[in-house]
Amino acid sequence: MLLAIGETTGKIVFNTLLTKAIHNFLESKNKKKKEEKNYLINYKVKLLIKLYEKIILLDNSNLYETSNIIKSISNKVIVVSDDKKFNQTLENYNYLLNEIETNNDEINLAVINDEMKQVIKEAIKRVQ
Repeated sequence: MLLAIGETTGKIVFNTLLTKAIHNFLESKNKKKKEEKNYLINYKVKLLIKLYEKIILLDNSNLYETSNIIKSISNKVIVVSDDKKFNQTLENYNYLLNEIETNNDEINLAVINDEMKQVIKEAIKRVQ
Protein backbone atom coordinates (compact mmCIF):
# COMPACT_ATOMS: atom_id res chain seq x y z
CA MET A 1 0.00 0.00 0.00
CA LEU A 2 2.78 2.45 0.92
CA LEU A 3 4.56 1.57 -2.31
CA ALA A 4 1.46 2.47 -4.34
CA ILE A 5 1.15 5.80 -2.51
CA GLY A 6 4.81 6.52 -3.21
CA GLU A 7 4.40 5.73 -6.89
CA THR A 8 1.29 7.92 -7.11
CA THR A 9 3.07 10.78 -5.35
CA GLY A 10 6.04 10.39 -7.68
CA LYS A 11 3.76 10.51 -10.72
CA ILE A 12 2.03 13.61 -9.39
CA VAL A 13 5.37 15.36 -8.78
CA PHE A 14 6.65 14.29 -12.20
CA ASN A 15 3.48 15.51 -13.94
CA THR A 16 3.60 18.79 -12.02
CA LEU A 17 7.23 19.37 -13.02
CA LEU A 18 6.51 18.41 -16.63
CA THR A 19 3.51 20.74 -16.78
CA LYS A 20 5.58 23.58 -15.30
CA ALA A 21 8.39 22.98 -17.82
CA ILE A 22 5.96 23.00 -20.74
CA HIS A 23 4.30 26.15 -19.39
CA ASN A 24 7.69 27.90 -19.06
CA PHE A 25 8.69 26.83 -22.57
CA LEU A 26 5.47 28.15 -24.12
CA GLU A 27 5.68 31.35 -22.08
CA SER A 28 9.25 32.04 -23.24
CA LYS A 29 8.24 31.32 -26.84
CA ASN A 30 5.34 33.79 -26.60
CA LYS A 31 7.62 36.36 -24.97
CA LYS A 32 10.12 35.99 -27.82
CA LYS A 33 7.38 36.46 -30.44
CA LYS A 34 6.16 39.56 -28.61
CA GLU A 35 9.69 40.98 -28.47
CA GLU A 36 10.19 40.32 -32.19
CA LYS A 37 6.88 42.00 -32.98
CA ASN A 38 7.80 45.04 -30.86
CA TYR A 39 11.21 45.23 -32.54
CA LEU A 40 9.60 45.15 -35.99
CA ILE A 41 7.11 47.87 -35.00
CA ASN A 42 9.92 50.07 -33.67
CA TYR A 43 11.98 49.46 -36.80
CA LYS A 44 9.05 50.40 -39.07
CA VAL A 45 8.36 53.57 -37.09
CA LYS A 46 12.03 54.60 -37.23
CA LEU A 47 12.10 54.04 -40.98
CA LEU A 48 8.88 55.99 -41.48
CA ILE A 49 10.16 58.89 -39.39
CA LYS A 50 13.43 58.89 -41.33
CA LEU A 51 11.49 58.85 -44.60
CA TYR A 52 9.30 61.73 -43.41
CA GLU A 53 12.36 63.77 -42.44
CA LYS A 54 13.99 63.22 -45.84
CA ILE A 55 10.82 64.22 -47.66
CA ILE A 56 10.74 67.46 -45.65
CA LEU A 57 14.26 68.22 -46.90
CA LEU A 58 13.52 67.32 -50.51
CA ASP A 59 13.33 70.19 -52.98
CA ASN A 60 14.61 70.93 -56.45
CA SER A 61 18.03 71.99 -55.16
CA ASN A 62 18.83 68.56 -53.72
CA LEU A 63 16.49 66.42 -55.81
CA TYR A 64 18.89 63.77 -57.08
CA GLU A 65 20.79 63.15 -53.87
CA THR A 66 17.83 63.20 -51.50
CA SER A 67 15.47 61.30 -53.80
CA ASN A 68 17.93 58.41 -53.93
CA ILE A 69 18.00 58.29 -50.14
CA ILE A 70 14.20 58.42 -50.06
CA LYS A 71 13.92 55.57 -52.55
CA SER A 72 16.32 53.47 -50.49
CA ILE A 73 14.36 54.06 -47.28
CA SER A 74 11.07 53.44 -49.10
CA ASN A 75 12.33 50.09 -50.32
CA LYS A 76 13.25 49.09 -46.77
CA VAL A 77 9.78 50.08 -45.57
CA ILE A 78 8.16 48.04 -48.33
CA VAL A 79 10.16 44.97 -47.28
CA VAL A 80 9.01 45.11 -43.65
CA SER A 81 5.48 46.38 -44.22
CA ASP A 82 2.45 44.20 -44.83
CA ASP A 83 0.22 47.16 -45.78
CA LYS A 84 -0.21 46.60 -49.52
CA LYS A 85 -1.98 49.91 -50.14
CA PHE A 86 0.72 51.88 -48.37
CA ASN A 87 3.45 49.94 -50.18
CA GLN A 88 1.82 50.74 -53.50
CA THR A 89 1.70 54.42 -52.52
CA LEU A 90 5.43 54.32 -51.78
CA GLU A 91 6.13 52.66 -55.11
CA ASN A 92 4.06 55.32 -56.88
CA TYR A 93 5.90 58.07 -55.02
CA ASN A 94 9.25 56.58 -56.04
CA TYR A 95 8.03 56.44 -59.63
CA LEU A 96 7.03 60.11 -59.46
CA LEU A 97 10.45 61.00 -58.09
CA ASN A 98 11.99 59.32 -61.13
CA GLU A 99 9.67 61.28 -63.39
CA ILE A 100 10.50 64.55 -61.62
CA GLU A 101 14.19 63.86 -62.11
CA THR A 102 13.69 63.62 -65.87
CA ASN A 103 10.84 66.15 -66.35
CA ASN A 104 11.54 68.57 -63.54
CA ASP A 105 9.14 71.34 -64.55
CA GLU A 106 6.04 69.26 -65.25
CA ILE A 107 5.31 67.84 -61.76
CA ASN A 108 4.74 69.90 -58.61
CA LEU A 109 7.15 68.41 -56.07
CA ALA A 110 5.80 70.39 -53.11
CA VAL A 111 2.25 69.10 -53.57
CA ILE A 112 3.38 65.51 -53.94
CA ASN A 113 5.61 65.80 -50.86
CA ASP A 114 2.77 67.27 -48.79
CA GLU A 115 0.51 64.39 -49.75
CA MET A 116 3.20 61.82 -49.00
CA LYS A 117 3.95 63.35 -45.60
CA GLN A 118 0.27 62.99 -44.70
CA VAL A 119 0.23 59.37 -45.85
CA ILE A 120 3.32 58.64 -43.74
CA LYS A 121 1.76 60.27 -40.65
CA GLU A 122 -1.26 58.00 -41.04
CA ALA A 123 0.96 54.96 -41.53
CA ILE A 124 2.87 55.73 -38.32
CA LYS A 125 -0.43 55.90 -36.41
CA ARG A 126 -1.52 52.51 -37.82
CA VAL A 127 1.77 50.84 -36.96
CA GLN A 128 1.79 51.98 -33.34
